Amino acid sequence: MGSPLVFFLSVWFILFIISNISDKKRQQTTAVDYKCLFNGFFLTEGVSLLNKTQKQEYMDKKVEKRKAIAALNKVIKNKTDIDDAFFCSLGSVCLKYGTIGEKDKGFKKGFGIAHIIAKRDYEHSKDPRAFPETGIQVVKKLMDVIVYGTITKTVPAKQCVHLQKDGFEAVISQNWNGDKVNWLLTGWKQIKNSGDK
Repeated sequence: MGSPLVFFLSVWFILFIISNISDKKRQQTTAVDYKCLFNGFFLTEGVSLLNKTQKQEYMDKKVEKRKAIAALNKVIKNKTDIDDAFFCSLGSVCLKYGTIGEKDKGFKKGFGIAHIIAKRDYEHSKDPRAFPETGIQVVKKLMDVIVYGTITKTVPAKQCVHLQKDGFEAVISQNWNGDKVNWLLTGWKQIKNSGDK
C-alpha cells in the first residue's frame, strides 16, 4: 500500500502546485476537485481492499469446509484419525475417530466422530421429531459449525471451546494426551431443555 500512497501523494502535490500557478478562482476549484479525487481514491480503494479481504476470508473458509468434509468422509470410511485435517479460527483441527462409549450408559466415555454418530443416531431412532438429523448429518453440520461458527464459551479447566452456528454446537478439545491439539470432542443440535448432551 506504500507505493500507491506515495504515487498519489506525489500526483496530488504536483497538481496542487500547478493549480497555484493558475488564477485564484481556478486554484480553488482545482484544489477542491483534486481533494475530492484524492479522498475518493482512498475511500474507494479502502473499501475495495476490505471487500477483497472479506472475499478471501470467505473463499478460504469454503476451502476449509471442503477439506473438513473430505477428511470427515475418510475418517468414517477408514475408522482412522486425521491430524491437521483443516483450519478454523482456533487453528488446525484434527478429526479423531474415537469410540462410541457405553451404549447402555448413554454413550458415556465416548468421544470423537464415532461417539457423535452413534449417540445422534440413537437419539434420532428414539425421537425423530426432536432429533430429525442422523448422526452422519450432525457430524457434517458440525464441520460447518467449526469453520463458520462463533465461539460461545471457553472452559479452561477442561481445555475446551464451544462453537455455535444455526442451532448446532461443537465442542473442540484443546488437549490430546498432554499435547496442545484442537480436535472435535463432541457436538449436537441444540434442543430447548435438552438435558444431557
